[in-house]
Amino acid sequence: MLEDGFRWEGTAYRSLSALASAVTGSKSINGFFWFRLTGMADVTAKTPTKKDVARAEA
Repeated sequence: MLEDGFRWEGTAYRSLSALASAVTGSKSINGFFWFRLTGMADVTAKTPTKKDVARAEA
């Protein structure tokens, strides 16, 4: 990590998304998700429905 970005194989990138794009060749990619810097529980968690709450209370 640099003060103003990231370095990979000698090249500086301004963002994780730019670095992930260079690694994958994809034009549009979310660097935080690609490098798994976000909690997967937050990404995959679903909001409980009324049915889920009723089951939990039973």
